[in-house]
Amino acid sequence: MPTESASSGLRPAQQSDALVWIDCEVLFTLSLARQATDQSLQMTGLDPDSDSIIEIYCLITDGQLNLLDECGWGTVVHQPRERMAMMDEWCTRVHGDSGLTAAVIESTVTPQQAADGLLAYIQKYVPQKGTALLAGNSVHADRAFLRKAPYNKVLDHLHYRILDVSSIKEAARRWW
Repeated sequence: MPTESASSGLRPAQQSDALVWIDCEVLFTLSLARQATDQSLQMTGLDPDSDSIIEIYCLITDGQLNLLDECGWGTVVHQPRERMAMMDEWCTRVHGDSGLTAAVIESTVTPQQAADGLLAYIQKYVPQKGTALLAGNSVHADRAFLRKAPYNKVLDHLHYRILDVSSIKEAARRWW
């Protein structure tokens, strides 16, 4: 349930502290993904020029990590059966076992509709352009996919800086 501040978005002074947490599930088709170790598999072979976003989920928090909408926003993006058949073995197994492959094929949501919906959701809570940071785990990979049309308008609305929590995790593992 949205908080009182969420229903009307953040006050302008709060928008610069907002974090837009986005996770994109992508379709892997490169052979490099087959050569990767389990530890780096999710990051290897993610080519924004040849692979596609098939699922997006977004949460928005204020600067103190309070959720502005507990439900968040998400969608499964349609890809044709033929495109899904091009996935490598790992993705075929994982997305097939989770049901995502079937959901992608059955979805009627186009990439344009997904991008428009995501941007509208973000603007509902953070209407001021260039203030909220893109945040997430290894979010630089998601950002690479969001740079492509039609998703680039989402990045255009956000601040150019990102908060990649995997950096925090790695720093803590090494120094504490």
